[in-house]
Amino acid sequence: MPNELEKGLPFVTRKMLAFEGSATFSLIIKSTANGTGNVLIQGFTKEGPFTLTHAPTTDSVIKTESFALPDIPIMLTLVNSNTSARQGDMYVSVSLAINGDIVQELASGYIYNKKSVSWPYQNDKDLRLAGGQISLPSAGATAAGAEALITVPAGQMWRVIGGRATLVTDATAANRRPHFVFGGIFDCFASVDQTASLTRTYSLGKYGGLLDDVDDNDILVPIPHDIWLPAGNTFVTLTTNLQAGDDWGTVFLDVEMYFH
Repeated sequence: MPNELEKGLPFVTRKMLAFEGSATFSLIIKSTANGTGNVLIQGFTKEGPFTLTHAPTTDSVIKTESFALPDIPIMLTLVNSNTSARQGDMYVSVSLAINGDIVQELASGYIYNKKSVSWPYQNDKDLRLAGGQISLPSAGATAAGAEALITVPAGQMWRVIGGRATLVTDATAANRRPHFVFGGIFDCFASVDQTASLTRTYSLGKYGGLLDDVDDNDILVPIPHDIWLPAGNTFVTLTTNLQAGDDWGTVFLDVEMYFH
């Protein structure tokens, strides 16, 4: 049982619990990451300070790990060991478990080079409020005569900001009209065709209005606001009159990625 001094403390320790003899304490760490770096858990209990290391996956798959503690933590902080980590690279939560059962989530949030999460709760606001990771997923190498495809990985959800794609047409006389399809729902395309033996770059964006559809080798393609693509959804080119020698070169999206 606690002594009179311990009764006035602003935190709870093992000695304050009637079931202290049968209690085991642990921290449950859950992480989701799309970048490198470990989670450093630093804090202290009444027994002394501790430093723990949790290694997340790098493919947005949730990883859970338990760390035994001698007592209830008084303070703790979760830090990303990668000093170049960006907002949205890694999301973590830490919970207190007694006898293996979670009794309270202590802290959660993104951790990166300018932000950690801690308990007791601090003013842990992100640099961009409610912002995810800004990234540029690409279609990779696409064979001649084939359409380009980008698939949202498991554990992620994308908010589409824009995109860019380059099409090189062969000498076959035909009018091509590229379509850009998001999630099998939004079909976006330019107002002009691309003819034979040309290289054209398509810039996808949320344009309020197009004063000039084409300039030099660039073609503007308006896309809707707030396109969200959950895991497994696709971004694909569907080109009217695509020829066997036509080649989609560089194709990428500009997205804000959230763990899902």
